[in-house]
Amino acid sequence: MILINNNWEKADTLQDIAKIIKEQYNHELGETMELLLENDSDDLECLKDSLDSAKEAIEELQDQITEMMCNKKIYRN
Repeated sequence: MILINNNWEKADTLQDIAKIIKEQYNHELGETMELLLENDSDDLECLKDSLDSAKEAIEELQDQITEMMCNKKIYRN
């Protein structure tokens, strides 16, 4: 919930808050918040993609190590 002009408005996300501020309090501030949240969302998506790529690379390396160990190319002490 967010208090705007003495009225409580239901808001579940930051995007909801930005929309309420834009519509009922300060249009320019609301637009700026929406822009910042949009950019943040894009950055987050890019980070998720990078993390997924790193996880795939780790899995491939683990598979290669397992295969090498099974072929006795690597010996454990």
